[in-house]
Amino acid sequence: MCDMKNLLRYIILGFILILGVNACKDKDDPEIPYLGLNYYPDEIGHWVIYDVDSTYKYGFDLVTHHAHYQIKEVITDTFLDNEGRKTLRLERYRKDSMSYPDWTIYQVWTANKTASNLERYEDNYRYVKLQFPLTRNATWNGNSKNTLNAFDYIMTDVHETETVGKLLFDSVSTVLHTDDTLNLIERTYEYEKYAANAGLVYRYSYRLEQQPVQGQLNVYDTTLFTIYK
Repeated sequence: MCDMKNLLRYIILGFILILGVNACKDKDDPEIPYLGLNYYPDEIGHWVIYDVDSTYKYGFDLVTHHAHYQIKEVITDTFLDNEGRKTLRLERYRKDSMSYPDWTIYQVWTANKTASNLERYEDNYRYVKLQFPLTRNATWNGNSKNTLNAFDYIMTDVHETETVGKLLFDSVSTVLHTDDTLNLIERTYEYEKYAANAGLVYRYSYRLEQQPVQGQLNVYDTTLFTIYK
């Protein structure tokens, strides 16, 4: 009888210990939410090649001009900016059949990825490209870090399987930059797609500028998509 009591006592004590361990684990190791930071790789040596197709009309004759070229973007180094943040050096190379038959560096941009957002410094303007965690219908001012007019970026799709060009990505998120197609003087439509472990994989930009007095019309239509990663 005494042995049965001791056995029961040990079973109860063991059960209490198990509950205590689980309680400590839940308290000390909360589940870390998925932010989507892998949607923009930041390792030195990471590279991607894009195909770019551009169509533009300008002036009074509205003759259509076409341009096709490739861009290779490489993370070549990191350094600390004046805020002490890790900054990526992005070397951008261009190649086409006319002016750049071989890969030729023509731009150097930078990027900063933190736990809250992704910023890219492009052509002397800093843009907030992504906001973490990636959430459908999330909005933010993409121009909050520059002097341009405020643009409310919208995360329209998250973690979708999608084919871009000839490449299949199992997790793609889409950011709408602007959809102002009702303006008769200046129409703009632009969005970007980012893929997990790849970064930017697609960008579409359409811009129409009309000058009613002179009768001049400028139209720019550009598509960029990744072909190698």
